[in-house]
Amino acid sequence: MVSEKEISLTGRFLSLLDVRAKLYIFCIVVLTFVLAVVIPLVPIAFKYIVDGFVEEDIFRSDAYYYWSILAYISLFAVSSAAVEVRGFLHVYAEQGIQRQLSIEVFLHVLSLPMTFHSNRNLGDLTEHITNGLLGFRMAFGNIMLTLLPTLLQLAVTAAIVLFVYPTVILLVIACSVAAYSLAFGVATRRLTEIQRAALASRSRAVGRITDTMLNYDQIRYFNGESIVTEPIASALKGTEDSWRRYGRIRMYFGFLQSAFIVLCLSVTIYIATDDVYRGTIGVGDLVLINTYIIQLIKPLEALGLSFREVRQGTTFLEEMARIMAIPTEIRDAHDAIDDVPTRGGVQFERVSFSYDGVRPILRDVSFTISPGQIVGIVGQTGSGKSTIAKLLMRMYSPSEGTISIDGYDVRRLKQASLHQCIGIVPQDTTLFNDTIRFNIAFGRTNATNEDIDRVISSAGLTQTIARFPDGLETAVGERGNKLSGGERQRVAIARLILLGPSIYVFDEATSSLDSTTEKFIQETLDRIAVDRTTIIIAHRLSTIARADKILVLDGGAVAEIGTHEELLRKAGLYASLWRSQSQLRESEDSMLT
Repeated sequence: MVSEKEISLTGRFLSLLDVRAKLYIFCIVVLTFVLAVVIPLVPIAFKYIVDGFVEEDIFRSDAYYYWSILAYISLFAVSSAAVEVRGFLHVYAEQGIQRQLSIEVFLHVLSLPMTFHSNRNLGDLTEHITNGLLGFRMAFGNIMLTLLPTLLQLAVTAAIVLFVYPTVILLVIACSVAAYSLAFGVATRRLTEIQRAALASRSRAVGRITDTMLNYDQIRYFNGESIVTEPIASALKGTEDSWRRYGRIRMYFGFLQSAFIVLCLSVTIYIATDDVYRGTIGVGDLVLINTYIIQLIKPLEALGLSFREVRQGTTFLEEMARIMAIPTEIRDAHDAIDDVPTRGGVQFERVSFSYDGVRPILRDVSFTISPGQIVGIVGQTGSGKSTIAKLLMRMYSPSEGTISIDGYDVRRLKQASLHQCIGIVPQDTTLFNDTIRFNIAFGRTNATNEDIDRVISSAGLTQTIARFPDGLETAVGERGNKLSGGERQRVAIARLILLGPSIYVFDEATSSLDSTTEKFIQETLDRIAVDRTTIIIAHRLSTIARADKILVLDGGAVAEIGTHEELLRKAGLYASLWRSQSQLRESEDSMLT
């Protein structure tokens, strides 16, 4: 039977629905109750028609003849119409539910913390969400259209049989149903275990396939086709074996189910026929009993299939339900404000942070950036440079300390307002698989053509776009792979300029580019950063030599603060890094000459 777990899972997702979808569901339930009463009355009307032919005296009354025929046709018409209307409402409800659930799940996943996304395999996540949405559709459809209608109809029909005909008939039916239910319960538990194993194997396979597609170039470079195919084939083989076991058990159970139905039908009809022969009941009663037996026993097949579908659907739902149960760590406070800071002052006060709660990334970091200042953040790999940008954007919350913009604690600002005042150009810019126009205007979709043309010029994209036959409507490909690294960075810079935030963040935006492209982008940054607070996270110290202030991180702590000249005079960590990079540049120049 449907367990409390299945009901709880289905109910949890139903709670996400809007009023219209719930109204559709209410109407479906009302029609189901109507049908549960009307459908068992149809055979009764037909019984009286049969009795009218067998017992000749009855049809001497024209009224009996016409009313019995009219009752039968009317009940049949009402039941047929109600079934069609219920099916129509179900389609509306189902499609609305699919849309709403898809959006709710998608928005929830987007709101989950960075730790979730950094640890989750993309293919595995997509598979669980897809299966979950399919699972809800399976569970909802079977409950609304099969389980609830059939159970109600069985209850009404059983009540009529109990009060009108010998108790022995109902006992035979009850014993058959009990035996069927016992066998069904044993089989369903085993089938559910197999389904879980099959889903786990398939999720592993899809995860591997997705990871493989994202790294297809590396596979080609190193002839790794056989290396990546073997684990995928193994996972798919596990899925195949699980579903084959599932099919075998379903077949055995189907044979057992048919045996119960045939036995019940045979015994019941024998008893009813014997009663007709002895004159206890009429021929019309025999017809009615046969019809009711079919209405009681035949639905067991549909119930069995429906129960399995609900169980399979809820098995699909389990992982998506776990995803939906993951709390959103970064939430707007109930009294968060919408005011957008426009001056661009930034303050970190005794900020500490750890991704896993064990290894500290930032330790007691404090600094202040005045509006309009250009500030460089440098340090060796793993010193916490990029973490500062993520904390400023509230991708994570600090373990200790406060972060403020223009005097507002970022936790007091709505995240939409916070992200409106900060724009970032990451080290590895990835673009949507859409047009150049879409990617530039992503942060400000209501931008005019004049606005887009202006930022294209400012970001140095004019000549690049002119080379493409479709211009701004050129599709950039998956993750923007049709563009070079420098072109993707320029698109990101154009998007930043179009957004027009009060704070610019460049997270090692030129570290992976060639010298010519780096120089061009550096000149672009200098030009667009006028009157904006600018934070440049850099590996190459030459990119921040002209900054108003430079923060030097070491082991997650601020080791030095000052201008380029001041830090060189201190002869500390910054000066050491500068000398190392200067020697490297001299060595590279000598190799080129």
